[in-house]
Amino acid sequence: MTEAEMAPYALLGLTIQFFVRALVQGGLEMLRRDMEFASSVDGKTRRQDGDARRIGMLTPAHIFDGIMARKDVIFKSLGRVGT
Repeated sequence: MTEAEMAPYALLGLTIQFFVRALVQGGLEMLRRDMEFASSVDGKTRRQDGDARRIGMLTPAHIFDGIMARKDVIFKSLGRVGT
């Protein structure tokens, strides 16, 4: 394959990389927000080896909330790539 043939695939790869990074970062922000809210309500943390550590699970709901919170940034940036 020549560079000219690979260029569209490289662009697609970069676009997908940005999109997935934005999805995960937004989801993690929502998870942190939920964990902070939960700890402020009950004041409890789980302890492991004597250290206070928070345990959370990233769910599709966190990803969706992250998309809705940043939808203008995500979709506008992807729209520029397609033009």
